[in-house]
Amino acid sequence: MDPWGEVLAEAGPGEEVLTVDFDPASVAGTRERFPALKDRVLGLAAPRRPRA
Repeated sequence: MDPWGEVLAEAGPGEEVLTVDFDPASVAGTRERFPALKDRVLGLAAPRRPRA
């Protein structure tokens, strides 16, 4: 699948190995236009509970 969800190749019902040519610049351009990965927060701690 490309960055927008378009299927680039499909396997049949049996076991297969697929190879696909894609343009890495297209992926980079999509990430610039839709920067969802910049919103992720890694290692976010659970909210603290107030002490009694």
